[in-house]
Amino acid sequence: MKTKLKNAAYALMTAMSFVLIILIVLFSNRSGQVDIKTGDVSTVDIYAPRTIIDSVTTAAARKAASDGVEDVYVTNDSKRTAAIDKVTDFFSAAAALRSEDDGSGTAAKALKLKATAKAKLSDKSCEAAINATDAEFARMRTVADIIGELMQSGVSDAAKAVEDCAAKADKLNITKAEKSALSDLASAVITENTELDEAETKRRKEAAALAVADIEYKKNQIILRKGEIASDAQLAMLRELGLLKGTNPLSATYTVGIFLLTVICYIIILAYFAFCGRGQRGAAAVTAVMGVISVLISFYGSRYVPEKYVPFLPAGLFVSVVTTFSVPQTAVIFNVLISIFCGVALSGDWAYSVCLILAGSLSAYCFGKVRRRSHLIPAAFASSLGYGVVFCAMSLIQSSGAGTAFSMLLRGFAGGMLSGIITIGTLPFWEWIFNATTPMKLTELANPENKLLKRLLVEAPGTYHHSLTVANIAEIAAREIGADSLLARVGAYYHDIGKIRRPLYFKENQYNKNEHDDLSPEESSAIIKGHVMDGVETAQKYRLPQSICDIIAQHHGTTTTGYFLIRAREKNPNVDEADFAYPGPKPQTREAAIVMLADSCEAAVRSLSDKSEEKISAMVRKIASDRINSGQFMQCDLTFAELENVIETIIKTLGGYFHERIKYE
Repeated sequence: MKTKLKNAAYALMTAMSFVLIILIVLFSNRSGQVDIKTGDVSTVDIYAPRTIIDSVTTAAARKAASDGVEDVYVTNDSKRTAAIDKVTDFFSAAAALRSEDDGSGTAAKALKLKATAKAKLSDKSCEAAINATDAEFARMRTVADIIGELMQSGVSDAAKAVEDCAAKADKLNITKAEKSALSDLASAVITENTELDEAETKRRKEAAALAVADIEYKKNQIILRKGEIASDAQLAMLRELGLLKGTNPLSATYTVGIFLLTVICYIIILAYFAFCGRGQRGAAAVTAVMGVISVLISFYGSRYVPEKYVPFLPAGLFVSVVTTFSVPQTAVIFNVLISIFCGVALSGDWAYSVCLILAGSLSAYCFGKVRRRSHLIPAAFASSLGYGVVFCAMSLIQSSGAGTAFSMLLRGFAGGMLSGIITIGTLPFWEWIFNATTPMKLTELANPENKLLKRLLVEAPGTYHHSLTVANIAEIAAREIGADSLLARVGAYYHDIGKIRRPLYFKENQYNKNEHDDLSPEESSAIIKGHVMDGVETAQKYRLPQSICDIIAQHHGTTTTGYFLIRAREKNPNVDEADFAYPGPKPQTREAAIVMLADSCEAAVRSLSDKSEEKISAMVRKIASDRINSGQFMQCDLTFAELENVIETIIKTLGGYFHERIKYE
């Protein structure tokens, strides 16, 4: 899915995997750990069990090396050229005026020079340039090269550069008037022309930091000597090595094993979502959180619960909750992965993992049939029987006696019931936290007594009845191709909920007056298009599940308000079609695509004067063809075979709605 939901789902699953790894490797063998804080005196010599980098000291050394690099400045050639151009222009203008013999005096020429030259000098300096002898004027032009040399070398402080220019002029054999004019000229044209080269400065600082080698402690080298005061750097190494009390020492082999196990899990996850579970990404958040909870249950159970009471642990909570929010296939696949991690967390009890895998698969089937909250209790009871039988069977396999096996049956049943009770009790909480879709939530939303549906009925009755028809069509079509028929039905109920904001601007709610008669095509189109975003905002305000919000946003895709586009083109053939297009996105799921087709076809067929089977079929196929040609179904998993089934279902259903009736006299 090319939306934020897809990215969020993958991010959450990745986070889940890392959290699981951390939970498993966080607490293992704690022998050899010390209880020490920064500033404490060590009572023992502490050695490095493996080679480790002193990251704190290394980072400090690299920062010092980076901070020691001076900033790099570069010269702005355009400013240097501009300054030299001003100098050249001044002397060229002065030379031209000096050569003029129009009878004007020195003062007039000086004023003219001041007005025309790019470099604005004082009257005195201009007069000095006009009154100078040819030799003095030539010397002034030569000495002015000092300005170009200063600008060439780069000026970071203009005032200091002017002083340097004046100091160099003082050392030359020129008159006081010439020196004054040159100083005035320098003040007028010299500007700061150096800039910080951030990229080069950063590169040099990074190079200096990288040049500092890692500060390592070799295996068996003393990190902290007896009697030495512990520093932050030393404690950081002890913490990383797992030698500090409250941390976990990780062996290389154990870490590699966990890494390989994680890689395999990732491959399974990616393969599942690539080929089987594209429509189930919305449950990724629930899956991640419940996975973490299940591993936590197993981990702490291994430390605080006697081994014989392990079946009491409600580790089956994962399957029951995930199945409720998703589909049994998703729960079964991920339950295999989570069960493996639970076995690792339970001190490598692989028999426990096998029991969770088998019993969890049965539980997924039980909870997969739940459609109402009242169904949860029977599902929990049936699931508990599965857990009890599986744990009993494993006990028999391990050559336990009949008494022990029966005891495991009861314990497994109790653990399953505990998982079911927690599921029933916390389900509203998970629904609220993740705003995810469950069959029970959809069933509640389909209730005509729902507050938002009652608003639609009262404020936009025509839209309400249109939505009911679309919902019936969408449900039948979704069931025909194996899509989520309940989601399609409820999504259709709410797909036009945005029309309650301006109900009278939509044909099905109009009676004697068409509100669009007084509007331009552009204004009308904006109002019609606006019902999509209005619908999304209303759905979010009423905390409808994200899957319903998606159907609302996607049920028009990027199609256009065709009628108003045609009206606009009658006035202006060059009108931009994009101004009349819905914002999208295009349907991302089969359910959204079905609602799109059902919505468009129901409205179009209702407008036909001749509602014969042939006309209905032609209209439905025309609309479907238009949607295909405009690429509306490119981003969902609807195949051409499924689309044909949907079309046939819509034709058949609409034919039933609009069949000919016997006329009553």
